[in-house]
Amino acid sequence: MIKNETDKLKIAVQFFGHLRTFRKCAPSIEKHLLSKYDCDVFMHTWNKTEHDTCTWHNNKSRILDVNEKLLSVVQRLYKPKGLLVEEQKPAEERLLRLAHDNGRTQISVAGIRFMLASMKKADDLRLSYAEQNNVHYDYVITLRPDIFLKKTFDFNLLQREEKLQPDLLWRFYAVNPDSEAKNFIFASDLASDIITIARPEVMTQSITVLNNTDFSQLLQEDVWCPENLFIGLLVQKGIFSVPLAYYCRTDWRIERAGSYKKQPLYKKFIRLSLHKAKFYFHLFSGMAVPVFRLTAALGNKNIFDFKVGKYDE
Repeated sequence: MIKNETDKLKIAVQFFGHLRTFRKCAPSIEKHLLSKYDCDVFMHTWNKTEHDTCTWHNNKSRILDVNEKLLSVVQRLYKPKGLLVEEQKPAEERLLRLAHDNGRTQISVAGIRFMLASMKKADDLRLSYAEQNNVHYDYVITLRPDIFLKKTFDFNLLQREEKLQPDLLWRFYAVNPDSEAKNFIFASDLASDIITIARPEVMTQSITVLNNTDFSQLLQEDVWCPENLFIGLLVQKGIFSVPLAYYCRTDWRIERAGSYKKQPLYKKFIRLSLHKAKFYFHLFSGMAVPVFRLTAALGNKNIFDFKVGKYDE
């Protein structure tokens, strides 16, 4: 049933994956999600705060045990209706090259399976609680504990889109407009496993499909990215993934280990860096608003990025 915008939606918030920088992110999630809707939180995480499998970046936080003291912080911040902590069993470390990055980076296939398993366990917690307490949720949102929200997402807008095609199974996801992949049609897929939103039945069906997939038969030497593969698998089951106008950097961000540390004061005035043959020059990043930006390109690649004012990247 489509609710009016004046109705308060009942939202299930399903956290999955390692805790990482959850302390830094929790206030933003409270401000932009938990306090805006009638939310119940469910969380599945691992007994270590950070993964030890290979991924495409090196911004890992210090690995800590998820002990009772740490769990008491989780309980205080989120008051979850369901919480499960498990140990990751050792798995073969097969690496997958990412075609969207021209094969320059790799991720662990075991890490993909761990992520999907964590999503499934969080979903199971919600299903069990809903059945035992006769609770119905309007939407389910899945996200990782290291996601920092910068803007409140309006769930009511989804109802308008669903109403146009009521017979379709919709799965919505936040996007990451990766500047390095701007010439590829699937660039927005790069965050479709980080924040997803769907009706409860569709969320469960989506997670079940992915967990029941034999990726050993699908993950070849070169794939665009796992997220794009997930979307294709779901389409085969009649589940359509739709990108949302909810953008990485402007509306939300991943709070990496490096961003968790306090930056020196001088970096609020000037920053210089060279990354992947691209030169960054940023002035007055401590300002409250963006002022000016100029990029230069050589062929299909940006080689120079000059910014003045606040630009979150």
